[in-house]
Amino acid sequence: MDAIHLAEVLMNLELLKPWRRSARCSSSREPRSPQSTSSVKCASNQITALTEIRASQETPQFVRATHFVYSELPAKMQDPAFRYQVANRTARTAEFNGMISDAEIVGNSYENIGVLAKTGLVDRQHLLDIHSQL
Repeated sequence: MDAIHLAEVLMNLELLKPWRRSARCSSSREPRSPQSTSSVKCASNQITALTEIRASQETPQFVRATHFVYSELPAKMQDPAFRYQVANRTARTAEFNGMISDAEIVGNSYENIGVLAKTGLVDRQHLLDIHSQL
């Protein structure tokens, strides 16, 4: 990496620092100033994110995938051919591909929820209040 390219990368990282600090929303349990527009914007972003999560989990595809994960996946994991295809993406057949995709849809959704909570972009307590079954 040449010096100019390195300087550009470092400058971009410096520009991200304020974003990383402002990306974390303070807990709604903390007192806030009524004039705080950043608090209002943060709350608005959290409401939007929570609404998007809920909407994505109410689609027919997600409901079907969740049903598969809870009711059929445990039995399917007993099948060596199914387990092999789960671990080896290029070996997947049409017979198992839809089932594996359903498991991935549910797993990816919960992973995204975890990332939002971990990074502080959405208040962890609000997520737990809404998704108590997690």
